[in-house]
Amino acid sequence: MYEAFKEKAPWLTADVGDGLRIIDCSEGACIVRPDGSVAAAYPPGAFFKGLARPWMGMHTIDIVRRDAAAAGIWFDTSPAKNEKEVNVTLLDEHEEGNVELVYTVDLEDDIVKVIKYRLGRQDGGSLTFTYLQDIEQAGSEFVEPALPDEAKGRGEKERGILWLVDLACGRLG
Repeated sequence: MYEAFKEKAPWLTADVGDGLRIIDCSEGACIVRPDGSVAAAYPPGAFFKGLARPWMGMHTIDIVRRDAAAAGIWFDTSPAKNEKEVNVTLLDEHEEGNVELVYTVDLEDDIVKVIKYRLGRQDGGSLTFTYLQDIEQAGSEFVEPALPDEAKGRGEKERGILWLVDLACGRLG
């Protein structure tokens, strides 16, 4: 995995909510508004915090827990409904209510399947992940995205795993 990482950098695109797009590639990371303008720009890898990063040589649950600890977020690990999965629950306290992120991690494939989030007592939604090996026919959409020119050369301080808390609170972008 590490050799492949040196040849082909990991990248991520995610469409979130009402038209926000997250791009994280070898050139940098950014949040793009529906009108195409860049809301924020970060160094490469900013949106991989809190997600699986197999090129680091660590198990996914350990990466999630390490990212949570680095941000000072309380976490708990418990078995899921079946033996193949585990839940890692993160809890971050805010004025607008506690943010709870529940990761479902497939232990066999060592991947994040779903991240459910809740603000206070209200369910906020979830992020469901699809991986290239799960897709029967990979097309041109699986090409590293280009960073918008507006984001190049910019670089705010990354939030670490707290970007997921910002997403749950509706403060992303």
